[in-house]
Amino acid sequence: MSSEQLSEIAVTEARDEITDYTTYKRLASSEKSQGNRDMFEKLSAMEYKHYDLWMRYRPRGTEIGPKK
Repeated sequence: MSSEQLSEIAVTEARDEITDYTTYKRLASSEKSQGNRDMFEKLSAMEYKHYDLWMRYRPRGTEIGPKK
């Protein structure tokens, strides 16, 4: 796999991960059940770690935000 291919994959995957992170954060903030809120917070933290990992392989200077 070339570094260009890895960069393309990284951008796609990072966007997916930050989108999932944002979704779980929103769900956590609107959840009334403390147990469910904690679960969504935990999931959002995991997704952010995945996002952070993929960001290491993106092209320098590339900003990646969630899907709209």
